[in-house]
Amino acid sequence: MCRFAIYKGPSIALSKIVVDPPHSLVRQSFDAREMLSGSSNSDGFGIGWYQSALSEKPALYRNPSPITTDLNVPMLRGISGEIILAHVRGASDGMPVSWTNTHPFSYQQFLYMHNGSVDEFRTQIYPEFISLISPFVWNIIKGNTDSEHVFGLWLSRLNENRLKAGDNFSLTEKIESLRQTIRELEKLADKKRTDIVLNIGLTDGRDVIATRHHFGNRKATLYYLENSDSFPNGYVIASEKLFDDPHWKAVPEKSILTIDQQNRLRIEPVHA
Repeated sequence: MCRFAIYKGPSIALSKIVVDPPHSLVRQSFDAREMLSGSSNSDGFGIGWYQSALSEKPALYRNPSPITTDLNVPMLRGISGEIILAHVRGASDGMPVSWTNTHPFSYQQFLYMHNGSVDEFRTQIYPEFISLISPFVWNIIKGNTDSEHVFGLWLSRLNENRLKAGDNFSLTEKIESLRQTIRELEKLADKKRTDIVLNIGLTDGRDVIATRHHFGNRKATLYYLENSDSFPNGYVIASEKLFDDPHWKAVPEKSILTIDQQNRLRIEPVHA
């Protein structure tokens, strides 16, 4: 089912999200506590981060091996970011463990990751889904996961010419494209009588967008923490709480959480 964490705020070491907390993503790779099934996420991991002084585009490190076997991970305290997206993967049954299927996925200034599933994606959804993807975006999709194809659908709902040019999009445009993506997925899931779980993390290095959403009976957990002693003036969003703190809050079901460029947090319904 995967686990992920997002940080936005003053620049911090990547290790403060990935390695150091008592229930860090390293821990969640073998001892996740709130997944729908199982407790292991050993099918690869990835970390994307932004330093605005260096580039508008993210740095990205991915590995299809378990995070516990990568000797580089303990050294992450020497790398910092103002926005961090980190993910440990639990591959869906039948999905290959490979570089191309490892989150986060990226294009231009965007990073995207997913905790959840589009059930029966290959057998039921995909035959009708393919017509929803822009021909241009097919060149961006490298793997065969449901997750990356949802990213492709979201990219397809942005203005293609501006996307190719690497233009920035407003927060409103990005949210509306995400709402369109979810509506189209729900329509297919309803037609095929299957479930979708869409906990999504998405950023362009300016705004952060996260969803906690499901269509059907299955749902996933998602929490957020703002301006805590551990992350002053910062925000953390995580599938599972990284450490004990009474100020963690659950993201409401079927909601979109945004943190804009001015570090203002807002939560609104997926279906406004």
